Amino acid sequence: MYAENRSLAGMVKWGALAPVLFLSLAITSVPALAAAGDLYAGVNYGNLKTKDKGACSAAVSVFSPGYTCTGTDNRDHVVKLSGGYEFMENVGVELGYVSFGETTASVRNSASTATANTKFKAKGFVFAFVGTLPVTKEFGFIGRIGTYRWNVQSEATTSSGNSALAKDTKPGFTLDNIGIGAKYSFSKTMDVRMEWERYKDVGSSHITGQTDIDTVTLGLMIKF
Repeated sequence: MYAENRSLAGMVKWGALAPVLFLSLAITSVPALAAAGDLYAGVNYGNLKTKDKGACSAAVSVFSPGYTCTGTDNRDHVVKLSGGYEFMENVGVELGYVSFGETTASVRNSASTATANTKFKAKGFVFAFVGTLPVTKEFGFIGRIGTYRWNVQSEATTSSGNSALAKDTKPGFTLDNIGIGAKYSFSKTMDVRMEWERYKDVGSSHITGQTDIDTVTLGLMIKF
């Protein structure tokens, strides 16, 4: 069991380090800054999955303290609109607006028979450094690391008709967005991407509920 736990911890550790390694390799493979200059914009669409029962923990707004989750729907769709600039060849910065779908849960008060239905929604802006590790002229791997400025809204309605709406916005600055993926260039002006990203600690544990959000998306980027 101890060996299995160490193995799992190692996989998580290397998964988090992968974007940093991609960025490092992309930078060291670039001889000069002058080879860059591409502006691009695009859209990603795909699926999300919340971790840590985000919609379930939203019950903190009506059941505090003490509640038990009896069922969750922790999957939905995600849309991201983004624009970027490659200030070095294969290395750039990207600003995006991300809208997550709605996840839901059923909960009950641990100290009574009261039940509730909850909803958890998030949206906001992400700023990231993005590096590409070329394999061929058309194909390459992508790594990213950045920060996500989230705005979360959660809602809970009890079986007795009481309801509560909670909202919160991320305070401060933390590097809480990582991702890896691959891209293929169909032409000099069009790329297709497949990416996995994690948005960590979205929401407030004591106000709206909090969760990590994983996404898998397909994106189209147009260069200018």
